[in-house]
Amino acid sequence: MASRVTFIGAGNMASAIIGGMIDSGHPATGITATSPSDAFLAPIHERYGIRTNTDNAAAVRDADVVVLAVKPQVMREVCEA
Repeated sequence: MASRVTFIGAGNMASAIIGGMIDSGHPATGITATSPSDAFLAPIHERYGIRTNTDNAAAVRDADVVVLAVKPQVMREVCEA
């Protein structure tokens, strides 16, 4: 069974890693990406068919692995939320 991976962040960094995971055979259904904005989530969902969520807490609840894919200046805010 593949790990359930949640990416906090849905920008270029997350997209590159997700693309590599899917190219390596990880099922898209086992990947979730989050962002506070649906505008960032729609393109990554359409491109890879992964799950998306605007609620970080809900998205990490069942994750086996959490990847923090956010810019350094918002890392503290994300971790404290």
